[in-house]
Amino acid sequence: RHLPAVHPLFKLLLPHMRFTAAINAKARDQLIGENGIFDKANATGGGGHLQLVAKAMKELTYQSVCFPDSIQLKGMDNKEDIPNYFYRDDGIMVWNAIKSFVKDVVNIYYNGDEAVCKDTEVQAFVKDVSFNGLKHNTSSGFPKSIQTQEKLTEIGR
Repeated sequence: RHLPAVHPLFKLLLPHMRFTAAINAKARDQLIGENGIFDKANATGGGGHLQLVAKAMKELTYQSVCFPDSIQLKGMDNKEDIPNYFYRDDGIMVWNAIKSFVKDVVNIYYNGDEAVCKDTEVQAFVKDVSFNGLKHNTSSGFPKSIQTQEKLTEIGR
């Protein structure tokens, strides 16, 4: 809503978010909506599944969606104690490759932290995600603004 199609952050996020709104709307209607599939075929039907979703949203944190932090929070980050954990090992390589690419793009479009702070479209996008997307979950740790190129790089991956 806040990032025009020509914005570099929009272009970085598009492959990850394309069709997400449509899929989520369909899921709300057909899966978890009143008389949806969950009501008919799941033991948590009759509204119990909505309570589970609400609980999960309250527990959603910024760390839980950042792959390395998520692995660490689960206690799966020690390669010596847990060798050959390919989900972690391959995931970190993918995470770092994306981080490197996003950092290069951010550095092309922003010549410093001040430029990031002055990008009203980015600031409006982050505020929208933090307040509307997370339903005012103030303990989530999601940023309410982006002040640095480093933080924008983090958000863009």
